[in-house]
Amino acid sequence: MRRDLDTIRKPVSLPLLFDEEVIKYFTASYDVGSSLASSWRLGNLYLTNKRLLFVQGRKILFKVLLSQIKTINIVKRGWILGKKVKQINIVSEGRRVPYIAIKDPENWKKVIEERTPDSQFTSSDPQLTTPNSQSDQVILKEKGSYLTPGQSRWGLGTLLLTHEKLTFFTSKSGLVGEIPLRSIKDLRIEKRIYGVSQSDTICVVYESFGELSKAW
Repeated sequence: MRRDLDTIRKPVSLPLLFDEEVIKYFTASYDVGSSLASSWRLGNLYLTNKRLLFVQGRKILFKVLLSQIKTINIVKRGWILGKKVKQINIVSEGRRVPYIAIKDPENWKKVIEERTPDSQFTSSDPQLTTPNSQSDQVILKEKGSYLTPGQSRWGLGTLLLTHEKLTFFTSKSGLVGEIPLRSIKDLRIEKRIYGVSQSDTICVVYESFGELSKAW
């Protein structure tokens, strides 16, 4: 397995949207792990005039509309074999925070931001920002745990509820999950294994990019 960020690969044929074209692509690796443990997948990162996609073979592991990207950060964190490298950290509406390791991340950040001129970006590590409007006022703030279908272990952190969204963040990874309240389709209590026993958890079923997702 190649463990460098310098391999250029021939682009694969992607299922593009109407009037969509590939602007930039390069070999990269994508962290699909939880907030407690990283799990890297190697593939290619594609930037089009409408989306950012991470592709492994012909399988799309991650995609986000450029119009839905809220924040792009450059962070230095552990990569394959524990080596610390600069990574692109992307926060998008209603999505978990992904970490992408790629050559020249600063240039990628710049190009992505140029393609989303109407968005607001910050360049610091992900942190909880102070609410600046009535819609962002915190209604509830509690310590808790967070789990998605792609995680094998619970992540410990803080849950925030505002008038517009449900947010979970950790001191280690920053923002982990953000769910707009308008996207929530169902809320229910489910028994799940937590630690060594079953506990009552809140299951949130929400719509993301036209598909139903779950979080506990």
